[in-house]
Amino acid sequence: MKSGLPTNVVNWEAFLVKAVKRKAQDIVKSAAVRRAGPSLDDLHGRTADSDVGEEVAERVDLEQQISRMRASLDVLNERQRLVAVEHIGLERPRAEIAAQLGVTPARVSQMKLEVLKLLRDAMDGRRTNDER
Repeated sequence: MKSGLPTNVVNWEAFLVKAVKRKAQDIVKSAAVRRAGPSLDDLHGRTADSDVGEEVAERVDLEQQISRMRASLDVLNERQRLVAVEHIGLERPRAEIAAQLGVTPARVSQMKLEVLKLLRDAMDGRRTNDER
C-alpha cells in the first residue's frame, strides 16, 4: 500500500516549507483571485465604518492651508526661506543651519520665530482677502 509520502526527503521542515510556498503561489495565481482582485478597503486601508466624506473635507482643508503657506513664502527673504524649509519643515538641527548661514544656533531660533510670525501674518492676510 502506497502512503503518498515521498521517501527521498532529507529535511522534512524544508520540504513542508516548500510545499506550503507552492500551494500559496497556486492560490494567488488562481483565476478566482485574479478576477476578483483586492477589495477597495484593502487597497486604501479603510475600515467599513470610516467616513469618506469627512476624510475628503479634511484633505481639502489641508491642501488649502498648504497652498496659502506656499504663497506666503513670498514674504520671506532667502535666509528666512532656508530656515523655514530646512529647520522648520525638514527639522534639520539648528547647529547645521547656523553653520550654513554663518550665525549662532540662538540666532537660528530667533529667525525661526520671525519666520513663523511673518508666515502667520501673511496667511491671515491672504485668508482675510480671499474671504472678501
